[in-house]
Amino acid sequence: MLVEGGGEFIAALALSLVLWLIAEIMVLLPTVAGTMRRGRPAQPQAPTQRW
Repeated sequence: MLVEGGGEFIAALALSLVLWLIAEIMVLLPTVAGTMRRGRPAQPQAPTQRW
């Protein structure tokens, strides 16, 4: 390392990145799940008989 304690800085940076990604995923999950639920095609209905 070029600087004393550089490894600790890299570890703290990596930990903050991981925590930030987890927070982003937790925020986006409800939005994605709601969109997926609404995006499902309607179930096909039984054909009607015409006499």
